[in-house]
Amino acid sequence: MSGLPPLSGSRRLFWAGVGRIAANAPLLPAWERRDQKALAPRCPEALIRSTVLLSDAHAILRNMHQPHAVQVSGALFLAFGQACVNLHFYIDDEAKALFKDLRPEEWYPLENFEDVLRVVAARYSDPAPILEQVGIEMMKFWYEVGPGKQHVKRGTDFLRFQTSSEGYYSVIRGDPARIGDFTLVDLNEKEGTAVVRSTTPFDKDMERGVLRGGMALTQDLFYIDIDNSADVNTYQIEFH
Repeated sequence: MSGLPPLSGSRRLFWAGVGRIAANAPLLPAWERRDQKALAPRCPEALIRSTVLLSDAHAILRNMHQPHAVQVSGALFLAFGQACVNLHFYIDDEAKALFKDLRPEEWYPLENFEDVLRVVAARYSDPAPILEQVGIEMMKFWYEVGPGKQHVKRGTDFLRFQTSSEGYYSVIRGDPARIGDFTLVDLNEKEGTAVVRSTTPFDKDMERGVLRGGMALTQDLFYIDIDNSADVNTYQIEFH
């Protein structure tokens, strides 16, 4: 996209890693393998809510190729879907259709990604821990299947990758005022503290999982606390 900075290989964030691996990850066969073990909604009310949301799947698909101010890469969609597979989430046939027709190299409306998040969140009375776990699983996928091991040798390495938003821009494009950034603004390894500031349109519970999962990849940190309760866009991080 014109207007975005060129990507530098060593400074790509996890978003760039997601983009590289999702293109080669066989998502759909996994749906079929996991269907027998998938988790059903926990209550009739959740089933009703999710059924209503899933009935909108065709409308979402029709919306895919309309002009939109902000777009996300198909690779990000697919990585999110793989995380749902890993967590054995129940996925309805119409929801699967949203992933079946996606291409990692294509761009899709941000609203459609938000709709998929909404479908998952609607199944739970408290979706925050679920979405956080999705973020954690996305990082495991990036580390085990993608290039994560090449760049992350310690938990703090993952934090250092957040010193710019270049990688983030690899999975989102559009009006800079709307896409925001995801940036490390402070890191004190001696004290074991860091601050990451996010002005992205993505779910903050999922982003908290991304940070927690990314820092835990190498298992050299025995304590990781990430708190954005005071300001939802600012992650106060403590680690040891």
